[in-house]
Amino acid sequence: MDRPAGWSKTNVSKEGIQVTVMRSGRNVATKRTSSTTARELAELMVGESVPDHLRSERSAPSGERPAARVDHLDLTDAAGVVRLAGVSLEVEHGEIFGIAGVNGNGQSELAEAIVGLRRQTGGHIHLGGDVIDHCSVSMRRHSGVRYVPADRRGVGSIEAMSITKNIMLGSCGRFSRHGFLQRRNASERAEELIDRYDVLTPSAEFPAGNLSGGNLQKMILARELEGRARLLVVEQPTRGLDVKATARVRQTLLDCRDAGMGVLLISVDLDELLELSDRIGVMF
Repeated sequence: MDRPAGWSKTNVSKEGIQVTVMRSGRNVATKRTSSTTARELAELMVGESVPDHLRSERSAPSGERPAARVDHLDLTDAAGVVRLAGVSLEVEHGEIFGIAGVNGNGQSELAEAIVGLRRQTGGHIHLGGDVIDHCSVSMRRHSGVRYVPADRRGVGSIEAMSITKNIMLGSCGRFSRHGFLQRRNASERAEELIDRYDVLTPSAEFPAGNLSGGNLQKMILARELEGRARLLVVEQPTRGLDVKATARVRQTLLDCRDAGMGVLLISVDLDELLELSDRIGVMF
């Protein structure tokens, strides 16, 4: 059989498989698996050391009302399928509450009900001491609810729009005066957030859809954490991200917790849940 152009064969010997690491379009190292470790390969991939863990101890609960409470939440979809049945939980201030479980067991429906994208058919949702069952998405955002969806390209951003315009989503009023957009203010704020969250991009006017998954996720977090955030609902925050971006996103979630925010973390990555969560609930 003829071999296609560019065909190569991996030689496996007693020294192990030969691995070549590329970063930013260049070969940076070639190693044998017998003479390296997963940690060393990860550091070669990102160009810097990778922390063993990010876990920090949570401060003692404040004793005030929880950041959010869900009481006996029911949700039936338009086809009559029950998606949530009697779900109850509390997220304290300064806490990461993790939700574990096989994907598709109602986790996304729970997140969407809390942020207002779906209407529950029973039960109540509280933000602090206020019932927000009938509040719109906009009203919930104004009250401090923030959302990082699992689908960062289809739901969390508008790919054809610039980073600046994506940063403005959900808070356009902050960048307008008498009905006119203050483009300079919006651009300057976008540049500040790009620097703070280490979003790698040629400029603030770069299309969001051209960002890597990690940089797009950092942009979404930067937008959602602007203003008076009280509850952050985040789904699959590091799915598909490289080691460096994963560490940065996870550290951001811990920083939110340490700042007193309530974080509802939904993830299928059990290691991530165990590393970050103060408490874990399981949906089945």
